[in-house]
Amino acid sequence: MADEFLPIKIIAPEQGTHIRDTAGGGRKQFGTVDLSVRQRLAADVTRLSAAVRAEASARPGAVVVAKARLKKEAIAKSHRPSRLLNPDTCPILGVSALNELLIQVDVAGLGRLREHIVSGTSRESLANISTLEAILPFTNEDRFGTDIPEEIESIEDRIRADGLAKFQLFDYIDNHVNEQMTADFSRFVTAQDAEIAQVVRYARDLTIFVIRTRTPVRTLATHPSVRHAGVLPRFYSVRKSSIPVPGISGVPAAVPDPASDYPIVGVIDSGVASTCGPLQPWIIGRESYVDAAEQDNEHGSFVAGLIAFGPDLNSSGVADTGGPCRILDVTAIPNMNPAVGPVGSLLESDLVALLHEVVPKYQSEVRVWNLSLSSNEPCRADAFSDFAKALDEIQAENKVQFVLAAGNFVQIPRTWPPQEDVGAADLICAPADSVVGLTVGAVAHAEQIGSVVKVRAPSPFSRRGPGPSYLVKPDLVHYGGNCDQAFDFQSVGIRSLNAGGAVAEDIGTSMATPLVSATFANVLHALEPQPSMNLVRALMLHAAEYPAPHSSSDRDYYGFGIANSFLKVIKCTESSATVIFEDVLQPGHSLELDPFPFPACLQAHGKSVGEIKMTLVYSPPRNGAFGLEYCRANVTASLGTWGPAVNSDGELLYKGQVPPEPKRAGSATEEHLIRHGFKWSPSKSYRRSLSKGVGSTHWRLLVDLLHRAEQAPEPQGFALVVTVSGPEGAPVYNDMVAALRAYQTQDLLVRAEVRQRIQGSG
Repeated sequence: MADEFLPIKIIAPEQGTHIRDTAGGGRKQFGTVDLSVRQRLAADVTRLSAAVRAEASARPGAVVVAKARLKKEAIAKSHRPSRLLNPDTCPILGVSALNELLIQVDVAGLGRLREHIVSGTSRESLANISTLEAILPFTNEDRFGTDIPEEIESIEDRIRADGLAKFQLFDYIDNHVNEQMTADFSRFVTAQDAEIAQVVRYARDLTIFVIRTRTPVRTLATHPSVRHAGVLPRFYSVRKSSIPVPGISGVPAAVPDPASDYPIVGVIDSGVASTCGPLQPWIIGRESYVDAAEQDNEHGSFVAGLIAFGPDLNSSGVADTGGPCRILDVTAIPNMNPAVGPVGSLLESDLVALLHEVVPKYQSEVRVWNLSLSSNEPCRADAFSDFAKALDEIQAENKVQFVLAAGNFVQIPRTWPPQEDVGAADLICAPADSVVGLTVGAVAHAEQIGSVVKVRAPSPFSRRGPGPSYLVKPDLVHYGGNCDQAFDFQSVGIRSLNAGGAVAEDIGTSMATPLVSATFANVLHALEPQPSMNLVRALMLHAAEYPAPHSSSDRDYYGFGIANSFLKVIKCTESSATVIFEDVLQPGHSLELDPFPFPACLQAHGKSVGEIKMTLVYSPPRNGAFGLEYCRANVTASLGTWGPAVNSDGELLYKGQVPPEPKRAGSATEEHLIRHGFKWSPSKSYRRSLSKGVGSTHWRLLVDLLHRAEQAPEPQGFALVVTVSGPEGAPVYNDMVAALRAYQTQDLLVRAEVRQRIQGSG
């Protein structure tokens, strides 16, 4: 049976039961609301009213934004002070920090807010007032994202040297007000002897203004419409410099078989050199956004070589992507090495505009895009990057998948476990914080005397997570090489082709990323009918493996694990069975599958044993105005049993049995659930080994949907992959298939030519 192809099973949608969610409990009060609390908050409102009057005097018609700071224990949706902050007083426009709401303020609305604070006595009013810590103006420090004078001055220095600044304005959720404030901002910029050089739509709710200025940015940032001001990032290849592999003269000579259909990966990079002969037959098209004189095609050729020939050029097990892919070659990154020739520059705004143009152009042909590029700006813990938001929008609009490099940390080679003095310097860089992008870090595939880390440890240069709001980043890691203390990587690099078509080796997350891109493209291409991106992401994350043993803190370096081979992504074994549950949740309802099929061979004497792993993926609605609340929906999965415990009426109680992985004990506060329970994260992993068994054989699956405050409820699709495993030789697969007869199911279908290749591989 080991050589037999055992397909993953799909439980057809619309077979679960939609259960209406029950209403939550009453409002919670956070401390006593006494006279001193009321007076302190009322004084905040009075000071803010004076500031609004002053702004209105200086700039008639200005619409002002302020902050309502919540107590950290009161940040959950259920505690939102909506009785105090509403269209009648100060409407909520968005979120700044995790516990700061952005509110639109005017004198009349502030007066009504003050009256509520001073006089409100109902239970709801007291609960609302108790959530507030302070009501504050929105300052230039907020606009720069720091209140440290040296950091603000550093931003000013960089903008002075560059001549360009990046501005984002508030979204007032009113087209007339937005147009009014944008026009006033434009007049203000001109009056300050500055110029709006570009206006670029990053996403439907995010427009960026690129300002050419010699005027201090802190002056331009005083306009009340400005939400953010800062440096305009530039983007680079995530690269080292490849070196030839001695003693290898032969290179891949394979050309595409005219009778075969290959997956295609779009490569946004420095371009594939025309002198790289082996790659030319694999290129389906070219788009160039860089003058020929400013091109250096080394990095792009190396990345493309891994997509086409990764398995042929590297040792078995290093690059098992499932086969060669064809390439759409997009030259976007200019040469940045003066020794090569004229240098260029790639602004973030130009790269966003490029992607908005090229991705829709090839939407029907190219669904997987490799971006082995990065800025040098580490992602902030308190905000998603604008570029990540743009990528999320482009992916959603075009139904494509971006695979992104986590970035390289090159200050010092990081050991494993890491040195204590690294701090936050090795955090991922934008756009690796893309919510629906697949971010890839690197692990070592080889070691030798002097190597910094062991095989399968995080590579010494691979940047780590988490992303904003404790988002799991990187999503996956793959083999990206090793090095010594001088970053020398000879004999421990990943092999590909250089611009001349010779075999070379290099290290970096740039090398790991195309291996994931090629595997993803092969999985997407192999399945029919063509699966959703949610499902392919779920299958890839589900198949990933951690080196054992691992600790909960390793998540920041490994993400969901080391990407597995193509074959292990799409097939089952005799002793394990994988099922897919892909459906759409309706607002206000949970989806239940009861009973959940469980293999009979893992149940005896009223107990269930085995190991269970679940991976949940969905693409949530997003809104950049809400900062760390950018992801606007939360889907959770619970797999558990009925009984043996009962309630006071003698009815069996349900208990979830498969916790988030890694499991961490702690409070049920919103912050803990976000940090350790995947709350609001669009990818979630659950695992449990039932080594001692659980005292029930009646299993139930429950999938639940929750929307954020200020988010209109809408249906939400999801893909859930569940694997139940037993000891080697146990007929888990056959027993699961038998248990599934109670439902309408089908096999995860694989294209005939791919299946034939699988059958032959064993």
